[in-house]
Amino acid sequence: MEDIICLTEKRKSIYDNLEISDCAKIIKRDLSKSGISEEDILDFLFDYYIPLKTRANELKKEMNKKWFDISEVFYDK
Repeated sequence: MEDIICLTEKRKSIYDNLEISDCAKIIKRDLSKSGISEEDILDFLFDYYIPLKTRANELKKEMNKKWFDISEVFYDK
């Protein structure tokens, strides 16, 4: 029975464990392999990755605030 359960469980992919910060490492490594200079890579990351990371953090904060507001309704003493 355990074998059947094991086979039916979803197997985690490498994407399940990635975080936004890993994105910058992947971009940097990929561009480095293409021979792009470190300075150009950093310029690219500052132009695109930093705003992406900032906005993602803002969305997480908004979502946490919404969850907190909803939980107050259910757990109000």
